[in-house]
Amino acid sequence: MFVLACCYLDNFGHEASPFPFVAASSLFLASSAFALSGTVVSVADGDTLTVLDASLTQHRVRLVEIDAPEKQQAFGQRSKQSLAQLCFNKQATVQTSGTDKYQRVLGTVYCGGVNANRYQVQNGFAWVYRQYASPSSPLFAIEEAAKAQKLGLWQDPNPIPPWDWRHSGKNSGVASFSPNRAVNESSAPYLSSSGVVRGNRRSQIYHLADCPNYNDVSPHNRVEFRSEQAAKNSGFRKARNCP
Repeated sequence: MFVLACCYLDNFGHEASPFPFVAASSLFLASSAFALSGTVVSVADGDTLTVLDASLTQHRVRLVEIDAPEKQQAFGQRSKQSLAQLCFNKQATVQTSGTDKYQRVLGTVYCGGVNANRYQVQNGFAWVYRQYASPSSPLFAIEEAAKAQKLGLWQDPNPIPPWDWRHSGKNSGVASFSPNRAVNESSAPYLSSSGVVRGNRRSQIYHLADCPNYNDVSPHNRVEFRSEQAAKNSGFRKARNCP
């Protein structure tokens, strides 16, 4: 059973509008806010999970104000693992703010009392979603701190925001690599001398351009990285038959 609410509390405990993101874009649609609690029964990625409430109803929840790397991007799997470690099979409370056009519940999720939205940004496993976050959101400062410490995705010298990746690369089966992006001199030791690092997202194995099976990775399962380090950071391991 849900408790209908006219408002919710922001990250500082202050009363706030129940629909802070509706005006930003049609992606976030107006809907009655309600209190939601239950057990996290699945984690789809670094910013989406499913909560099973006391009536055994499942609610797909999209964490507001953040955007995690897509699963095919560098750090996409690590981001999912981070959220799962914090929330999976645990009791969660959601401060909801409505639903989006995909009928997902929008809200700030607390797992074991920990703000999961903040946690993902703090550890470098999500960006602040600039299109929808409040300009005064404390998450911006938290993101800057994670970036300064090179945590998570910030280990990549040129990380691509997921909203840019979805716009430019989601139909190609290619992850965050872009040959036109400039690479910092400081990143040179981490670059593959033989070109793009190509991974198989099913086997979680990566290949260099001079590896025997480099061209055998099907486009459907292919994910590409700028460096071996980026591949390793995303949980991939080098093919055994690589030189």
